[in-house]
Amino acid sequence: MAHLGDTDAKEYFGWAHAPPAAGLGASKNEEMATMAKERSNASFPSREMTYFLDGGAEQTRYYELANTLISRDPQLMKERFFDLTGPENRAKTMEQVRRSNAVLNNIKDPKLAAAVRRQLAIYDKSYSMRSYVHRVIFKETIWAQGTKEQWSKYADDIEHMRIIGCFAMTELGHSSFLRGLETFAVFDKERQEFIINSASLTATKWWIGMAGEVATHTVALCNLVIDGKVKGLHWFLVPLRDQNTGELLPGITAGFVGARAGRHGLDNGWIQFTHARIPRENMLMKFAQVLPDGTYKALPNQALSYATLIGERLAAMEEIYASLAQVLTISVRYGAVRRQGEQNQQILDYQSHQFQLFPTLATLYGVLFTSKYVRWAPFVLPFFHTTPFLLITAKRLLPGQIFKMPSSRRETRKNTWPSPLITTPHPPA
Repeated sequence: MAHLGDTDAKEYFGWAHAPPAAGLGASKNEEMATMAKERSNASFPSREMTYFLDGGAEQTRYYELANTLISRDPQLMKERFFDLTGPENRAKTMEQVRRSNAVLNNIKDPKLAAAVRRQLAIYDKSYSMRSYVHRVIFKETIWAQGTKEQWSKYADDIEHMRIIGCFAMTELGHSSFLRGLETFAVFDKERQEFIINSASLTATKWWIGMAGEVATHTVALCNLVIDGKVKGLHWFLVPLRDQNTGELLPGITAGFVGARAGRHGLDNGWIQFTHARIPRENMLMKFAQVLPDGTYKALPNQALSYATLIGERLAAMEEIYASLAQVLTISVRYGAVRRQGEQNQQILDYQSHQFQLFPTLATLYGVLFTSKYVRWAPFVLPFFHTTPFLLITAKRLLPGQIFKMPSSRRETRKNTWPSPLITTPHPPA
C-alpha cells in the first residue's frame, strides 16, 4: 500500500516525508521484533483493520502525515510535561493553540487540516479541551443562537482567534439545574443596554474552560428581565478582557479554579458579573428578540436555549473511544513486550492479564461501531460540530417551520461511512 510520499508532503509543507511502512522494516530491536511477530499472528490483516477503523486507506495516510507534522513541530509537541509547573503547562498549551491556528490556516487541503486537528486533539487533552471550548461550544452558540448579522460580525475573529471565547452556563450553586440559574440580564431601555449581574455567590459561573486566564469573551446563559419581569433563559455575548492587554473589563471578576487531574494545561475558571453592561445587540437573537422599545418576542420553545449542548453530550462516546484507545494501545503493547516468569514468557499470555485487558478492548470496538452507527462520529471528533443536531432539534421543537441542512452536509452523510470530519462552520440557514 503506497503512502503519501515526498511529492505530496512537499506540496503541503516544503519538506520530504514518507511514513514508516507497517511491520518490522530494518529494525533489529527485540521489542520491535516481538511486536511484528504479534501482528503477523493475527487472523486478519492488521493494516486493513486500521484502514477500516480510520475510514479508508487514504484517511489513514492523512492521519500518519498529520502525526509526522505534529511530531516535527516543537511548538506543537509537549515534551517532558511532567517537569513543567502549572503556569508553564498552561502557557505551553496556549502556545500549541496559537501554533495550530497558524499551521491550519496554511493548510489548503481540508482533509489534511481535519486530520491534523483530530490527531492534535488525541495527542494532548489539554489542547483538545481549550480548542473545543473556543472552536465548538463558544462558536456554535453564536452560530446557533445568533442572527446572520451577529454571526457575520464575529465569525472571522473567532476563526483567526482575534477573540478567544468560553461558554458560561454552569453556576456554583446550580450545576446542570438550569432553571435555578441566578445570573440576570436586565434590559435598560434608556441606554439600550443589558446589565449582567450575578445575584449571589452561588450565581458565580463555575468551572468555565478558558475563563481563568485567557478568554476575552463569553457566551453567558442568563435570565432575561424586562420591566421587572423574568422572561426566561437567553444567551448573551459578554466581553471579559481587553483584547490587547488581557485586563479584566469593568464589572467582570474572574479567576482560576485550580489544576485539573491529568489536564494541567487547562485554566478552568470562575466568573462573577457586577452590573456589567453590554449593548442590546449582544443578546443572541435568532429565536428570541428584545426590540429597542422593550418589546419581547419570546422563544418558540424554551428548550432551544439548550440546543448547543446536544452535540457536546453525544460527543462523550467518541471521547471515551479516543481516550481508552490510547490507554489500551499502551497496555496491550507493553503486555506483548514485557517478559516475566520461569520461562520468560510474555505477560500478555497470562490469563490474569488477558482478563484485565481483553473485555475492555472488545467493549471499545463496540463503542466505536455504535458511535458510527448513530451517525454522530462525523461531527463530534475532533471538534464535535453540532450543526446537524441543532437543525434536527429545531425541527422537532418548531413544527411547521422550515430548516434546511446545507446540501454539502446532506451529501457527506449520505455518501460516506465513516464520514470525513467536518471542521468549518456553515452560515446560518
